[in-house]
Amino acid sequence: MYLRSHLRRYRYPISWIVSLRHPSRTTILAILLLLLVCAVYSPVVKQQFVEWDDTRDVRTVWKPGLQRAWDIVTDFKLKTTGTSYYSPLFFLSLMSDQVAVLGGNHPEAWPAKLMNVVYHLINVLLVLKLLLMTGVDRRAAFVGAALFAIHPMQVSTVAWISERKNLLSTLFYLAGLMVFFDCCRTGKTRLLILLPVLFIAGLLSKPSVVTLPVALVAWMVLVPHDKRCDRIAYRYIGLLLILATAWGAFVVFTEISYPGILPPWYYRPFLATGSIWFYLWKLVCPLDLSPIYPRWEVQEHVTVFLGLFAGLIVLGLLFVRYRDRFRPASLWGCLFFLLNVLPVAGLVPFGYMGHSFVSDHFVYLPMVGAAFFVSHEAHALFSRIQTRTVLSNIVLGLLAACIAFWAVAAYRQTGFWQDGNSLWSYTLKVNDRAVAAYNNYGRYQLMKGKLDEAMELLRKASQLAPNSEAPYNNMGHVYRAKGDDEKALEMYDKAISLNEKAVHPRLIKAAIMKQRGKLDEAIAYLERCVEKFPQIAEFRNDLGADYHEAGRDDDALKEFAEAVKLSPAFTPPYVSRATILLSRGETYEAAELLERAIRLGNVRPEAYNVLGAAYAAQGKHAPALNAFLRAYRINPDIPAVCDNVANAYMDLGDYRAADDFCVQAARSGTPCGKETWTRLEAGADNP
Repeated sequence: MYLRSHLRRYRYPISWIVSLRHPSRTTILAILLLLLVCAVYSPVVKQQFVEWDDTRDVRTVWKPGLQRAWDIVTDFKLKTTGTSYYSPLFFLSLMSDQVAVLGGNHPEAWPAKLMNVVYHLINVLLVLKLLLMTGVDRRAAFVGAALFAIHPMQVSTVAWISERKNLLSTLFYLAGLMVFFDCCRTGKTRLLILLPVLFIAGLLSKPSVVTLPVALVAWMVLVPHDKRCDRIAYRYIGLLLILATAWGAFVVFTEISYPGILPPWYYRPFLATGSIWFYLWKLVCPLDLSPIYPRWEVQEHVTVFLGLFAGLIVLGLLFVRYRDRFRPASLWGCLFFLLNVLPVAGLVPFGYMGHSFVSDHFVYLPMVGAAFFVSHEAHALFSRIQTRTVLSNIVLGLLAACIAFWAVAAYRQTGFWQDGNSLWSYTLKVNDRAVAAYNNYGRYQLMKGKLDEAMELLRKASQLAPNSEAPYNNMGHVYRAKGDDEKALEMYDKAISLNEKAVHPRLIKAAIMKQRGKLDEAIAYLERCVEKFPQIAEFRNDLGADYHEAGRDDDALKEFAEAVKLSPAFTPPYVSRATILLSRGETYEAAELLERAIRLGNVRPEAYNVLGAAYAAQGKHAPALNAFLRAYRINPDIPAVCDNVANAYMDLGDYRAADDFCVQAARSGTPCGKETWTRLEAGADNP
């Protein structure tokens, strides 16, 4: 009894769990929100990868393991993750998802999608609790939390695996607000020690959390609170500002830069103004939402943007003039929304700005401010009309209709994230000038073998963005799939001319040379690539493979070793180096390399076959059999794998199992070889 009353007094979410046997109205609201979120976002769990960063991010963490986790945590130069900024908690959370399918051969989408929904639900409950802590009644708090939970603009963050960073950073941001608000409400400061920890965790998820100390100062200034906490609270805010400044400097120093994707600095305030109006409109009327919106040409429509800028100034002046008519927490909600929109409103360049200056997922965190404004103003409205039953019921009915509209629209929006086909076909219906949509949809059609459809989409992308190398690179893949290497080489050369640092088209050019029997020419080309880009592991790996094919194994071993040193999470050089070492009889070093590669994940099934051969050479027949069987189960067409499995069984003395395996393999179309059958028959005659 004491524990329950103690938890209720401090009003933390755990009190809901303790009181489930006798649910309070707050618990019932939390359960309703849970059901609402599950109903709206349930389709997300069954969805596939959309091939827009999410596949790359999940493959980065496959397979889960301590070594890969350490590589991610220490990836300060962003070589392992390949992302734009350091965000280890994001990748570690994706890694924890894939533990559910650790026994599989490749990463799955459903664990990551499921956990996205779970993280969003946690954020929804935190928003509900924050609203209740700041003095609104349960009805108003439910409306505000529902806005955050199921507004259609939230779908892109929940359905897109790569936006897990948004969910995590918001979770830590909200937890920090909860700790701070409790201090301001009760005057007790002992929990403030958690604030820097939560802030750092948020920064390790996404840099946008740097706005937290400014939001806390705004709360102290705008909202009445217990003055006993001021002194210690401002000390903690000062510490957060120091951390934010240091982290900002680190991000600026390490983040991949994107020059030239924004207009000159004197146009950017107009761009930010247009972004703010856009988000305000979509909040009110969330129709025709798109993963990629049209990219505005500010320089060509300066008059329009100047009018929007003037309109925003007038709106701000009116808001300041009549600020006394709003609750203090409502004012804070507006400021919070603006504070968290401005960093993504077009004032500073980052990668996504190459697609569009606005995006739904940019407002996931700012939506907390919208929830505060709506909730507190709804509370004020309920207070004014509480004695007018009919009017109160009408208002409640309108709010219920609004929530129902959000739910239906959000549920419909989730369907567009089903897979690459649904996402990009829908995007092009809304925005027929989305270059990334044409390019990604073309790549998706290429993967499905629809080469003509892919080429048409990629040509459209190249017409819309003639200075982008991606469509030409993908067109090269299409021509290569059609067997037209000459046209493919033209496309790869065009991609290289547009991006001097392009790696993949150079690798494909060398592969085509080797396919044509021009091995020396391919080696010379890759040597020039290594000389020009000595830090690219892929060039060294392919050069090593060509050296091996040319009989230059010593040179090959050096290149493979350098590739491993440059990119420890890149597995092909481990396997290639191990294969050469095994041929030289260095079985233990070969096995060690292969074991490391398999722990890292993303290896071809041939790695298991070579590992089995290394174990067999050491006389470790049981581990060899397990490795051969693993390779066979993944791909039974690997050369000699059937013979290796059968011989491993015979090495263990189990000729019956070997015979059964060879019979089954023959039925499957991958029969054992003549020598294996000869050994099997001899062993059967002399058991």
